[in-house]
Amino acid sequence: MRADFLENFVQAIFNSIDDPTGKTFVLGGDGRYFTQEAAQTILKMAAANGVAKMIVGQNALLSTPAASHLIRKCGADGGFVMSASHNPGGIEEDFGLKFNVSNGGPAPEDLTEKIFAETSVISEYFIADA
Repeated sequence: MRADFLENFVQAIFNSIDDPTGKTFVLGGDGRYFTQEAAQTILKMAAANGVAKMIVGQNALLSTPAASHLIRKCGADGGFVMSASHNPGGIEEDFGLKFNVSNGGPAPEDLTEKIFAETSVISEYFIADA
């Protein structure tokens, strides 16, 4: 929830995958704290990064298995899964974001390393106006 933290991480994902322009992604989460606000930010950033389509769970709710299923079923290029399933609950530690690839599974290590490296050099992010 720190200023610009989510935005930097999401932009690092967009910078690390092949050009997101024209692609389709799934977005949803398990409804933990900050899900609604994060979903709006991710949607605005997807628009600003040229994403063609976002498939979003109703009220941004999708379990991790449901998000994985939709990625595969809809032929999406990946998905943003908002979940902190291994974190304790509460305002301080109750949000997490995972990126799943087109097979519905977690991003492979080479991609997560690329995302991590991008987070340490990122200098700007793109977000559409509301």
